[in-house]
Amino acid sequence: MKATPALLIAFTFLSALPSAGCGGNNSPPAESPEPASEESESEEDLSADEADLLAQIEESANIADAQAAAAAEGPSASSDGEREIIYRVSQDGLKVQIEGAEFFPEVEAVKVGGRWGVKLRVQAITNAERVLQTASSSPLAFGGFVRRGVKERITDKRDAGADISLVPGSTLEFKRTWPGPGEQGLAPGEELELHVGLWGYGAERGATKPVRKFLVVTMVATAAGATPKMQPPH
Repeated sequence: MKATPALLIAFTFLSALPSAGCGGNNSPPAESPEPASEESESEEDLSADEADLLAQIEESANIADAQAAAAAEGPSASSDGEREIIYRVSQDGLKVQIEGAEFFPEVEAVKVGGRWGVKLRVQAITNAERVLQTASSSPLAFGGFVRRGVKERITDKRDAGADISLVPGSTLEFKRTWPGPGEQGLAPGEELELHVGLWGYGAERGATKPVRKFLVVTMVATAAGATPKMQPPH
């Protein structure tokens, strides 16, 4: 792709569970007798959704036992350590850079079972050998929620899969559609917030780690149709 002036958004993510707050102030919030604001409730819901997706990925990747043993001894840093993810937003779309690889996601609205869903397609290139872990459907893991009067959570599970090699000089394409089997798409007036992760990514086989904050897709269905939007995680 041609380089385009872009807004650089850099995020360094910890694979430990996210905190309920957002922003750079590390001091504890002042107590207030007033009821929590709608914005605070939204942030708490978002943190819960991200925590759900992380739990699903890690449990399916067979590392829950190790985490449970560590939790029994008290809070500790995740063994995943730190992972830097860089997002570039430009007229050409969104580009995600993760430790030697670049991912170019695209999303479109599709009709599934008479309702609206989304198809996510990702192209990946790398300057060094890397490995992606997959489920039976895709390397992409889905979480988040749908609002249809009430908030309905989206859950996912890594039922099967294998490792896929990313080779320098070649492009790998993978895709996934929501809703999947047994799920229901959007009717007019309903909203989607899809939290997308990667089941596993790393430099070599046996050393992959989940990427729980890959990107977010939002969409509102109307009588006229639906248009999905992609953005970096909150």
